[in-house]
Amino acid sequence: MIEKRLDDLHTYLENTFTYEERKVWNRADKDLIFALMKIEEIKNDIR
Repeated sequence: MIEKRLDDLHTYLENTFTYEERKVWNRADKDLIFALMKIEEIKNDIR
């Protein structure tokens, strides 16, 4: 569900932002995906 919302937001931003703004979003998108992967790792370690 979170991934779908991120995808929807990414699509919206790609269609709305300028090139410079898009570069900033792409960096933030990578950071969010990394954070989600880390959370998943922590959840798996707890189990």
